[in-house]
Amino acid sequence: MPPISETDREKLERIADLYDRAQRALAAGDLGLYQQYVDAIGKVVAE
Repeated sequence: MPPISETDREKLERIADLYDRAQRALAAGDLGLYQQYVDAIGKVVAE
């Protein structure tokens, strides 16, 4: 398996951070904020 590039590593870290935030928003019952984080994850993935 090839090593992960620094750019991809940073992207994965951003996705992981947004995922954690989305899960906290969902646990708090804030579906609007949850959706914002999910949308942000989609944008990072599309980069």
